[in-house]
Amino acid sequence: MCRSSSHPRRKDSLRSSVEKLDRHLSTSRQIAMKRMHCLGVSIAESPSTQLWEQFEICGDVIHGGLAALLVSLLNEAFQYWSIFYETIAVGSCSQEKSATTPTICHSDEVEILQRTVRLLSNVSQLDPTLGEEIGRAGSQSICTLLLKQINRYTTTIGEERISEEDSDALVELQDSVFEIYSPSSAARSMPFEQDVLHSRLPLVYNLTSTSQCGETSSSKVD
Repeated sequence: MCRSSSHPRRKDSLRSSVEKLDRHLSTSRQIAMKRMHCLGVSIAESPSTQLWEQFEICGDVIHGGLAALLVSLLNEAFQYWSIFYETIAVGSCSQEKSATTPTICHSDEVEILQRTVRLLSNVSQLDPTLGEEIGRAGSQSICTLLLKQINRYTTTIGEERISEEDSDALVELQDSVFEIYSPSSAARSMPFEQDVLHSRLPLVYNLTSTSQCGETSSSKVD
């Protein structure tokens, strides 16, 4: 059984943050509202639709917006995985008589990294504009390093020495990474400036009911 050298309480905090974002960024509208929130932009809504009242991942304006927040979580998850990866890679290479490598499929590091990559993939599919911002915020360099680690581990250890469960976990992780990875030069450009991020926010329309003169019935994010 492999043991991680990272700090459990901070790891739990990271897992909790990813889980909260995953729950509260499940629709295009929620993502649009959170993008505004992270840039200090708000719109008036009825009490029943205050999405972020009980959800405080980020309280103040974030430089780089929601994309920067998501990439920072990806970077944290990658750092935990990298420490774990180096441990199991060195341990596996030294086990010349062992038929299999240490188990990684049920490790916290792989689970948290997989959850984080899936989160970025899901929000990128729901909001392609945010997906582009995530790519420009540094996710591509992290994905490149991660794919190299997976390939190096498989090549160095040898596929015949990797258990089926570990192999499946690595393939699943690799597939998830490819969903947000783009080798194009545009995706590797500098992050968007704060004013540009503001200009890329969705438009908000106040829809007024014609049956009730002058009364605003709802808001629409487009």
